[in-house]
Amino acid sequence: MERTTDRIKTIIQLDKEIDDCESTSAAKASELKWKLAKKIWEEWRDGTNNIDLAKAISKSRMHVYRMRRCWEVCPKADEKP
Repeated sequence: MERTTDRIKTIIQLDKEIDDCESTSAAKASELKWKLAKKIWEEWRDGTNNIDLAKAISKSRMHVYRMRRCWEVCPKADEKP
């Protein structure tokens, strides 16, 4: 199990990577967004609420909620929660 602080660092890093590649590689950005959604879902599953996670990663709570819901509703077939 990944520790919360490590996972939050990973979430922040993934978000930066998405920003860096979004205009040049839609496929890469999409793959990174799925990884981000999974990490956000894992963090929520392990007890961090949307508001606290949003503050930790400097995003809105709605962003956190939507990313988490993406993973809950449509997890990648090979990585269901």
